[in-house]
Amino acid sequence: MEHQTPLGTLAENRAFVEHFFHADRNQDIVLRLFQTADGTAGFLAYLDGMANATLVNDFILRPLLGCRCRCLHDVTQAVSFADCTPVGDLETACRRVLQGDTAVFLEGMPACAACETKGFDKRPVSTPETENVIKGSHEGLNESIRSNITLVRRAVKTGDLVTEMVSVGTL
Repeated sequence: MEHQTPLGTLAENRAFVEHFFHADRNQDIVLRLFQTADGTAGFLAYLDGMANATLVNDFILRPLLGCRCRCLHDVTQAVSFADCTPVGDLETACRRVLQGDTAVFLEGMPACAACETKGFDKRPVSTPETENVIKGSHEGLNESIRSNITLVRRAVKTGDLVTEMVSVGTL
């Protein structure tokens, strides 16, 4: 059985998520700090490209900013657009984020809410015509770096996959 880390304080939860996704280097993980209407601090965690940012902003973040969230039930009621389930340990929450969901953490809550916000590019992946393989993946990448990273993330579901954007040259 896999080790399960229960939720702690908001700062401990954020530190765990940052460590799990290597947030100091990884540019895919998005951590958004916010406060609810009653002043409760919280943060959202999702992967850029795996989650639909419009769903996150319009149907999770905006309702939570106007919500008086005293318990996890208040959170799931405020975010009523999608499957929003309580998650009691940090590993499960991070695995849900790897699948394209958004994890909502609030100070003082014994669990976080994992909301289904999958929004990755569902383009048809073509077989590369110039580099044929007999054994292995028959998926070809395209010009869009975000689509390519999402395609790799869908196949390799680990927090150890880190993407870094670096400038090469002068142009």
